[in-house]
Amino acid sequence: SIASVASFLALAWYLRRELGGMEGARVLDGIVRATIASALLAAFAWSVWHVLDGALGQGLPAQLVAVTAALVGALAAYLAAAFALRMPELGALARLARPLR
Repeated sequence: SIASVASFLALAWYLRRELGGMEGARVLDGIVRATIASALLAAFAWSVWHVLDGALGQGLPAQLVAVTAALVGALAAYLAAAFALRMPELGALARLARPLR
C-alpha cells in the first residue's frame, strides 16, 4: 500500500541519516542476487511439483510427496544459486551451522 511505501521510505531516510549512509550499491547488489536465487527457487519448486503432481495424482499422500519434494528441491536450488552467485550471507549461514565451542 501507499502508506507502507511511505513509511518504509521515511524510516530508510532516518536510518541513513543516523548511520551516515546505507551502502546503497551493496544493498542493491544483495537484492538482485536474492531475487535471482528466489526466481530459480520458484521455477524449480513449480517444476518438481508439476511433474510429480502429474505422475502421482491428486490424492493426499501423493500431494504430500509432491509438495515435500518440491520444497526440498527448491531449498537445494536456492542454496546452489546462492553459492554460484557468491552471496555473502552463506558465510553467516555456515557459521551458524558450526557447533558452539
